Amino acid sequence: MKQSALGALSLFAFLLATCRETSSVPRAPATTNPVAVWMGTPPRTAPASRRIVSLAPNITEILFAVGAGPRVVGVTRYCDEPVEARRRTNVGGFLDPNLEAIVAQKPDIVMVVPNSGNRDVVEKLSAWGISVLALRIESIATLRDAMTAVGDAVGEPAHTAKAVAAIDAAIARTQSLGKSRAKLRALIVVGREPTVVAGRGTFLDELLTIVGGENAVATPLFPTLTAEAVDAARPDRLIDVADRTEGSQPPEAYWARIKLPPGARIVHEPSTAMRRISPRVGITLVALHRALWGETK
Repeated sequence: MKQSALGALSLFAFLLATCRETSSVPRAPATTNPVAVWMGTPPRTAPASRRIVSLAPNITEILFAVGAGPRVVGVTRYCDEPVEARRRTNVGGFLDPNLEAIVAQKPDIVMVVPNSGNRDVVEKLSAWGISVLALRIESIATLRDAMTAVGDAVGEPAHTAKAVAAIDAAIARTQSLGKSRAKLRALIVVGREPTVVAGRGTFLDELLTIVGGENAVATPLFPTLTAEAVDAARPDRLIDVADRTEGSQPPEAYWARIKLPPGARIVHEPSTAMRRISPRVGITLVALHRALWGETK
C-alpha cells in the first residue's frame, strides 16, 4: 500500500529534524538500515534494471562506487565525481532540484539527502508513486550504512563490500601513520567570508582524529568564527578546504590578517573530497595527513 502524501510529509519532516542528531532514523519495513528510509513503496522492478536519479553529489559517488553508474540517468549540477557522472542529465541542484527534469528521466528510484530546499520536490515524487530512498550521511559509520543500503537497492552487494573494505583499509593505514606523532591542533575552514569551520562531531573532525590531529575548536557542527576567534584558537595548522574561487579575494589575501602561533602554517586543500562525505575517504585522509605533516606515505 502506497504511503500517503501526508505520511511522506511527516517522514520527511522527521528526517530533516534528525539529520544532525546521532539517534537513528525510524526504520521502514522495506529496510533494516538505520540511515536509509523508503518514502513510499520500494521499487518493484528488478535491481539490475532500475533507473536511478541522484539528488546529492555524495550519493552519486556512492552509486558509481558500488557498480551502479550505468543505471544513473540523472544527477545534480554539483555531481562532478567521477568524471563520468558529468555526462548524465542535469536535474537541478542539491537545494533546488527540478521536478519536471526528474520525472522526465522515468526513474525507478530517486535517492536523496533530505534538506529544506528539496523537500517539496521529494514529497511530490513520493506522493506520485515514485520510490524515494532518503539517506542520512554524516559520519564514517553512516557512510558505510548508506553504501550498504544503496548497494542493496541496486543489487550490487559484492561491489559494495569491496568499496566499504577500501574505506576501512584507508582508515587503518592512516591510523598507523599517526600513532607515533605528537598531536597537532588544526582548524579546518570550510567557508570564507565569513569564516566557517568544521567543529566537533563533524565528518572532518572524525577524519582529523584518525590522522592524529586535534580540532582547535570545541564548538560542535559548523560554527562561524571572527578573525579574533581564529587567532584565539591558536592552531598549528589552518587547513582551508573551501573553493579557491569563494569570496571576494584570494585565500592568501584573506588569511593575511590572521596571526598564527610561531611554527604554524596555512595549508590550502580545496578538493571536493574534503567537503563531501563520500567513498573518497581515502583521498581526504591523505590530504589531511599531508596538511598536518607536509608529507604523504
